[in-house]
Amino acid sequence: MGERAKENILNVDPRFRAGGPSSAPAASLADASERLRAVEHAMRSSLGALAGAVELLRLAPDPQTSTDALDVMRRQVREMTTQAERLHDIASDLDR
Repeated sequence: MGERAKENILNVDPRFRAGGPSSAPAASLADASERLRAVEHAMRSSLGALAGAVELLRLAPDPQTSTDALDVMRRQVREMTTQAERLHDIASDLDR
């Protein structure tokens, strides 16, 4: 997209104009972007821990190792549930 087309799009809605009536939407988008990156990082970390626990459970040499792997999986499922709730909150904030 050319610079002129971008400029026209940005000028259609005063919320996107620099120094326009409200710079809050731009700030909201920047804040949402930062929050989304944090959620993505947390979810990738949880997925990595879950993948490791699944593999450990698959290869578990003893019942204690299986129990430990299941505990990790439970914690990570709770963490991912929390992150899904954060995603919902971010989406709700953007809808305002």
